[in-house]
Amino acid sequence: MLRYIVMIKWITIVAFVFSGLILWFLFQGLSLNPPTSAPPSSNTITIMHAYKDGVHRYIGALRLPHSCYDQLDPLVSSNAKMPNSVILSLTTRDKMLDPRLCFQITTTYPFEAITDAPEDAKMILRVNGESVPVNLVETAWQDPRGTILNLENNPK
Repeated sequence: MLRYIVMIKWITIVAFVFSGLILWFLFQGLSLNPPTSAPPSSNTITIMHAYKDGVHRYIGALRLPHSCYDQLDPLVSSNAKMPNSVILSLTTRDKMLDPRLCFQITTTYPFEAITDAPEDAKMILRVNGESVPVNLVETAWQDPRGTILNLENNPK
């Protein structure tokens, strides 16, 4: 009987050590990108850009200090003073005081905007009315429906 008690004690100790190590690794991964109290406009935002047949597609993600924000509302407009520009406005709504479950970890919120504009249009990003520096990455146009293969007309 004593032998089983000693064995259960060691199994329990090993389980606690492994659990502690797993939690430590998880929190280390979270602390690599610590939440900041700085506004979202303090960082450069990377946006993927694709152009085809007069249509621009902007896809990106905005990192916010916690998970209590609503989804981003992207709005694309043009400026009468700069006719060759596209203004992408993102509006965030902090729902921290609403009675719901949210976490105090930095959360990424994706967004996508599609607009008609000339090919050489310059993109300006505004988050909650403030201009934000952008790292624009040019990519090939990807059809959101995927690639359609017509295998009936292909020779074998």
